[in-house]
Order: sequence, then structure tokens, then C-alpha cells
Amino acid sequence: MASDVERNAVFEHENQISSILDNLNEQRIASRFCDVILRVCGEQIFAHSNVLAAASPYFGSFLGQGQDLPRAFSQKTPQIIEIHIDGSEGDSGYGDAVRKVVDFMYTSKIELAYGILTQVMEIAKIMQMDMIIEYCDRFQKGEDGNMDKLVTKNKNLVDITTQTISSKTNDKLSTPNRTVNESTTGNKVIHTPKRKRGRPRKQVENETPEIHEH
Repeated sequence: MASDVERNAVFEHENQISSILDNLNEQRIASRFCDVILRVCGEQIFAHSNVLAAASPYFGSFLGQGQDLPRAFSQKTPQIIEIHIDGSEGDSGYGDAVRKVVDFMYTSKIELAYGILTQVMEIAKIMQMDMIIEYCDRFQKGEDGNMDKLVTKNKNLVDITTQTISSKTNDKLSTPNRTVNESTTGNKVIHTPKRKRGRPRKQVENETPEIHEH
């Protein structure tokens, strides 16, 4: 006799989220579907506004306000966001620092070095990327990263899983002071003083938002 109880089932693919991020990163590298271009120290860094807003609280509030809402930018007509470093000469490493922070948004990995550590920390503070700030602090304290630890941890998990499966083979059955100016075209400019910190103030319509130093 057929059961009257409705049958439900939930299936989950453990690698689906990481696979999507990998594909988004490949699209970014190829400049596909990117609706934002970050310009800093002569460099152009392509990105997706939804990834920037999801990874950075700063961009989460910076994008999609005022004339940005609803957003009308696309790969054909991307939004240009210029980042100016006041008091710096030439690149000064800030272009590479922004690129490293954006890379982290897509890959969850960042390579640090003393020669660019200050710039990465400043950009991470602007974008409110607390995890990168923590990694910079740990690097300063002498840590060499956590990749080896993650590899060892994953290897142990594999070993444990293998041992568990092996142990059941005998059974028959077993059961993650800067300002922002917006033009009428929607392009934005971030002015960032060298080695200064600040917190963004909520933008008010028809007002140029400012970030005051405390």
C-alpha cells in the first residue's frame, strides 16, 4: 500500500560555493561581466560590484546609494572608482596593495611581505577587511601564514576518513581625511591620505560624503 506521507530530500554539494567563487575569479581575470573598475596609482583593477559589496562592509555601504540605486552599470558601461593616495609619490605600492585585497575577496588568500605590509593594512582598514588586518598583525608578530596548517589539517581529515572507511570494509553493510566625490556619470573618487585612518560617514543625498579622522 502506497504511503500518504510526502517524501522530501535535501542534497548539498560541498564544493558548489567554492566553485562559484573560482568561476567569478576567472571571470574577473578575463574582465568578463565586471561592472566596476578600481583605478589606483595608474593601475586598473576589474571587479564585480556584488563581490565587492559582499566581501567589504565599506563597499557594501559605498555602492548602491544615491544615483547608484538601482545600479545601472554593466560590463559595457562600468563604474569607475578612483583611489587617490595623498602625499604618495608614484605608485608607492598602493596599486599592488589594492590588487592583493581584491584578490583576497575572490580567493580567501593573500601573500604578505614587509615591503608592502603598511599599504595593505591601510587599504584593508579603508575597506573594513578585518581578517586581512588580523593577518597583517600576525605576520608582524612572526607568523609565516597558515597554509601549511590548513594542508596538514585537511590531510588529517582525509586520513581519518580513510581509516573510518577502511575499518568498515569488513562489515557487510555500513551506513568561511579621505573623501568620496561622485560625478553625474556615477564615477567615484576616493581620496586617501597616506598613513591616516578614518571611518566612512553615512552618505546623505545631494551631499558629498566625507570621512573624518578621529
